[in-house]
This record gives sequence, structure tokens and C-alpha cells, in this order.
Amino acid sequence: MFPTTSQILNNYLLQLVALILMLVVGIGLLIRFIRARSPEARKEGSYPANWAFIGVALVIAFVVCYFSLPALVNAFRYRFDPQQITEIRVTKLSDPSSANTKKAEPVVITDRELIAKGFQTLTTAAGYGANHERLLPDGYGIDFKLAGSNDYSPMHLIAYRMSRKAGESTTTTPVSVIAVSTYQEAADITFNCPAFHTWLRKNVDPLFAPPPINLPPMANSTPQN
Repeated sequence: MFPTTSQILNNYLLQLVALILMLVVGIGLLIRFIRARSPEARKEGSYPANWAFIGVALVIAFVVCYFSLPALVNAFRYRFDPQQITEIRVTKLSDPSSANTKKAEPVVITDRELIAKGFQTLTTAAGYGANHERLLPDGYGIDFKLAGSNDYSPMHLIAYRMSRKAGESTTTTPVSVIAVSTYQEAADITFNCPAFHTWLRKNVDPLFAPPPINLPPMANSTPQN
């Protein structure tokens, strides 16, 4: 399955650590509150429960869960088997801010053997963190159908080829990034996968290459006396 369990856990490592810490803190505060309500604690006059601290901790726990759990759950929910892909629809990415960019028509590929060779390279994907970096609309958007379904999967892949560092307006850096997400943006995981980009350059780039221009033959020049 892609993304694999290890790939998902590595991608959401910080969120997982935050969730575990909040669970530990929450359980500890709950135990502390229960003990503070016991007859022994009341008799001794000790009330260690701090309501302000508990309230802040609950708010932090809610925020962490709200932003971490849905993406983590959907990352597992929307996994797919690359070997079950029967068809892909490839769209060339274009810069919407450029008025001179002509949008190319999508290309549909149904060769399962060719598709399998490309998508099996995703097993080599490794985590990628775009720190202070903006991925540019250079590459391909890829939709796919799985065996037994007539509709395209809610999962969507974007293959980025270029990036721009923060504050840079013209300098671009080559990248080999695959972003896996859903159209509902419920899950978004980014990987580095040069092997998949190599497959794209070999098998997909020619499909979007402009047709050759055949110039009419030049008329024979009139011989001079």
C-alpha cells in the first residue's frame, strides 16, 4: 500500500509526539483531579487541581487533535495499492499567474504494465520537508482509477519539478517531489522520489511535447546564366 505505514508515521512524527504528550498530560491531570476530590485529600486540606492549568491544557489538546487527527486518519484511510491502478489521467501543471501559459489537454494512459512500472517506484519514496520553500506549478497532476471502479480515486498525486526558496523571485531549484492528497485536502503527504520523476520524463514528457513543425519544401531557385 502507498503511502506505507512507516511513511505516514514518519511524515506525522511531530504530530504524533504532540498527541502522545497531550494524552499523558491529560491523563495525569485527570488522575490528579480525581485524587484531589477524594475524602483523604479533603481531610488533609490539599487541593492540587489547578483549574486554569487544566483549562489551558484542554484547549491545547483540542487544537492539536483538531489539526493532527483528521489528517492522520485520512492518510491511512485513502491509501491505495499501486498495482491495482488501471488508468491514469495526467494533467500538465501550469502557472495560473502567467497570461501566456497555454493549458494542455489531459492525457489518459491505460497501459497497465507501463503504469505499474512507474508507480512501483513509489516504494523508494522518502519523506520531504519543504522548509521555507514554495513548490512551483511545474510538473504533473495525476488522477487514477483502481480496479473495480469506474470513477477516479479521491486521491490525487502532484509531481513537482521545481521549487523556489523563500524570498527568491526568479531562482528555481530542481526537485523530485510527489505530493499525495485528496481533493478535500483531508490528507497531504509530501515525498522525495527521483525514480518516479525519471519514469515521468521517459514516458510522459513525450506525450506533452509539441508536434514537429513541417516546413514546406523550398522552391528551387532559378539558375543564373
